[in-house]
Amino acid sequence: MGGPPKRKSKIDLEKLRELAYLGYADREMAERLGCSVSHLRYVRRKLGLKKPRGRKGKVYLIEGSLDGIRYRKTPLYDWLILWRSEAEALLEALACPKHPVYVDLKQELSENMAHVKAWLSSWLREAAKHIAIVEVKPLTGCEP
Repeated sequence: MGGPPKRKSKIDLEKLRELAYLGYADREMAERLGCSVSHLRYVRRKLGLKKPRGRKGKVYLIEGSLDGIRYRKTPLYDWLILWRSEAEALLEALACPKHPVYVDLKQELSENMAHVKAWLSSWLREAAKHIAIVEVKPLTGCEP
């Protein structure tokens, strides 16, 4: 016997995984999770959660529908987040006349997040291995 009692981490591990995947800095993650940076690094090391390398790219908001699709750069925390390659693949797939699915993103985005994630990943699987969806809100002020 001996040693200090084991302290159970109060960190929300799901949230930690999400923030680590998105490449947040340690200090920002610690603030959001309400713990010290050293504790955060300890937990992350135990879980084997390394920071992703080379995933930082331009981030786009996809809006519109098949007949009028537009995209623009957007802050990381805004609406639907896709990495650049995924955004381009999504635009190509939507603009392709051979594609059998007519998609109105405004309508799709008002559904719950899991539905949107499944719908996107089903035909983006080849083009993109990881889809990071942070938050989904219905798009406003977007004319098709």
